[in-house]
Amino acid sequence: MPVIFVWVGFSNDYREWPESSPLFGAAKKFGALQLDTWATEIHESLNKTDADFLVTKHRVSAFYATSLEAILRTLKADTILIGGVATDLAVASAAREAHDRDYKVVVLEDLCGAGSEEDHAQALRLLAKVATVAKSTDVPELS
Repeated sequence: MPVIFVWVGFSNDYREWPESSPLFGAAKKFGALQLDTWATEIHESLNKTDADFLVTKHRVSAFYATSLEAILRTLKADTILIGGVATDLAVASAAREAHDRDYKVVVLEDLCGAGSEEDHAQALRLLAKVATVAKSTDVPELS
């Protein structure tokens, strides 16, 4: 199963940084979310390999101004399994956009997290309207 990692960050001069964003606006001031620093690395426990894809994003959406859709089309994907942080922001955005691009979407609830359990649960309730919400152990390829 192809794996696509999506990470968020900005170059060291913050040229892609959305200054007016309530979410990312303070990143430059604090020197946060610079690509290729510990804060944006894919955690080693996720076992990223050279065969995996890596998509860099500069906004909440994994699709906005990235190569994600081109990769999915090249892979002839019709179903997307999504896990990540944060359920209520990045995961929700990716799931909704994938849905609107006619992919079957499965949100892996146990492989997602949010700032609070309440935010996580609320996001999953809403995502169930556009995606299948399941545990990773319920997906045969992941079990």
